[in-house]
Amino acid sequence: MRRACPLCGGWWSRTHLRDGDWRLVECTSCGHVHLVDPPEEKVLLAQVYDEHYWLSDDPARRGYSDYFGEEHLQLATMRRRVAMLGLARGERVLEVGCGGGTFLSAARELGALVQGVEPSAVAAARATDRLRGARVHHGTLADRLDDGSRFDCIAWIDSLEHVRDPRAELRRAAALLAPAGRVAILTQDVSSFAARILGSRWPHYKQPEHLHHFSPTTLGGLLESLEFRVERTTREASGKYVSPRFAAERLGRVVPLLAPLARPLRVMAPKAMWADLRDSFWCIARRDQGMHAGAREAA
Repeated sequence: MRRACPLCGGWWSRTHLRDGDWRLVECTSCGHVHLVDPPEEKVLLAQVYDEHYWLSDDPARRGYSDYFGEEHLQLATMRRRVAMLGLARGERVLEVGCGGGTFLSAARELGALVQGVEPSAVAAARATDRLRGARVHHGTLADRLDDGSRFDCIAWIDSLEHVRDPRAELRRAAALLAPAGRVAILTQDVSSFAARILGSRWPHYKQPEHLHHFSPTTLGGLLESLEFRVERTTREASGKYVSPRFAAERLGRVVPLLAPLARPLRVMAPKAMWADLRDSFWCIARRDQGMHAGAREAA
């Protein structure tokens, strides 16, 4: 099957998964799994990332059951992630797809200087309110006006898979990095044991919400092709704190036979529990410093 791969540009692919009218394909050159013919960005914003995305009556298909109602769990999760990344006082941090701003809030607690980018109007307003005094751009990295700020860390947390063109996205980010800056990407791992054993029931197959399904190999290859040096790939702090309701719903969905056993979680489990199927990963990379030096000499 001839389909241009958005990562390597390869023209040959094979069907990875069919879901109704949607089809995911796997590039035969680099192995990247992606959605065929994704909707245009303006269609996604209007039909997927509207106000119902954050309070969805069908979170298995789209969005979250109560994203803003569980911000206390998100903040606890993000504090753990900020610690893992080693963010420190005075570092300049930009999060792309910042949602309600909990990661940036956790980073600012440690003294980081934060900014956000968020395409959803509802979430951008929430982040602006939470991060009073910090710049939150309602839009995308592509239409964000460059104010001259350069960042020590640019992060995508469960957001790069939503971007139509990850290569262009990372190229834009590279121009915004300070000389020793790094990118930190958390995304789902299509090569994980959970993805392989669950097949079509893997929770991260959500069309057309997730346009890309990376693996450490494909994401690492993309970064290296853009002259980044991958420093670390890890599953540390890739899980999250969830409510018993979320755990029961997720367990019942991915393993239907266990649905009756999952119901007691709602009353027996603590108010917050750490959940990790080991099916997500972090990729942390820096732009090659030799490339920076060459660019300065050329200028």
